[in-house]
Amino acid sequence: MKAILLIIVLWLAGCVLESSDDAVEFGASYRLLERTTAPLLTQDSLFVAVSYSGCNGNHIFILRYRAAGFSAAEVWLFKQTGDEPCDRHIEETKRFALPAVIKSSERVTLLGPYDKRIILRGGPPSPDLPTARLAVFRIDSATVEGNSVIFQLTCAEPEAGCWRYLRKDYSVDGRIYFVTVWGQRKTTEPCLAVLGSLNVITAITLPGPGTYEFKFWQYDRTKDTTLTVP
Repeated sequence: MKAILLIIVLWLAGCVLESSDDAVEFGASYRLLERTTAPLLTQDSLFVAVSYSGCNGNHIFILRYRAAGFSAAEVWLFKQTGDEPCDRHIEETKRFALPAVIKSSERVTLLGPYDKRIILRGGPPSPDLPTARLAVFRIDSATVEGNSVIFQLTCAEPEAGCWRYLRKDYSVDGRIYFVTVWGQRKTTEPCLAVLGSLNVITAITLPGPGTYEFKFWQYDRTKDTTLTVP
């Protein structure tokens, strides 16, 4: 019988980061695990649960990524530590610091062995799962890059841990942007009816330099900010 070893790790020296324009390669054998706590994309970190066979844990994984500006990005893990001649089953949660281009991407997809694809942020809607407007409670940051503004937002989540960012819609009146953030439930499993918070990154491209006002939907009011694009 295989020995079972469960290791939950929030920060490991064996987590490395590098960009890649090459074909996606995953290295030595492993699998991605889907849990309520991982994979999880926060404003500055990516948590990924993995399993593999080996003699010892703490194998080295490299986070590789490729991005098309701030519109879309793909990330995957390359297992640098080779396969070992032991049948111990190891499960670990790895944490990786995010590069700026991933922090700013509206859509992020995690790729894995065996044709695994997990949407971490944005992406097309799933027709069988409900969608809803997400109230913006806090504008954490707004960064101007050229004629675009990248917003980091904290939104109300209808059921804590069960929703993901889907898209943003907006209308324009002169230099005033009325923005609505949408989310979608990411599971068909029952969820606790407890409000949570969801970190959202989204970008708006502007027609040119000037001062603009942004009004984000927040139930019967808006969360507002004004920015100047040089």
